Amino acid sequence: MAVGNLLEDDDPPAGTFVGMRDRVVSASAYVTFVPAAVFLLIPNYRNNRFVRFHSLQSIFLSLAVILAAVAVRVIFLALSFVPSVAFLVGWLAAFVVALAFFFLWVVLVAKTLQGEMFELPLVGKIANKQSA
Repeated sequence: MAVGNLLEDDDPPAGTFVGMRDRVVSASAYVTFVPAAVFLLIPNYRNNRFVRFHSLQSIFLSLAVILAAVAVRVIFLALSFVPSVAFLVGWLAAFVVALAFFFLWVVLVAKTLQGEMFELPLVGKIANKQSA
């Protein structure tokens, strides 16, 4: 197909490129785990490997974010027993972790909109295995 047809919503022939509809749906799976779970329940999207991969990666990433938030909270709680400086270190750690996950989210959405199956090191491998 010609480059001008990349933005059409029609399903592409096998092996060419991912359609715009699939890219937008897959990118919206990264908003929260709710749309990702819903996409896994809809038969048209559940049977699409691209959408299924990004939905599963989004769910697994959400679980990783929750685990990281719990870990930062435990560190923050442990540091709160130390006077003033530890409190600031705890807030700095929370800010850095939140900023890292935000930039990761931006990269994932951008790569998905470009039609790439960008695989994260740990959760991406699990999602890839589950979506195959």
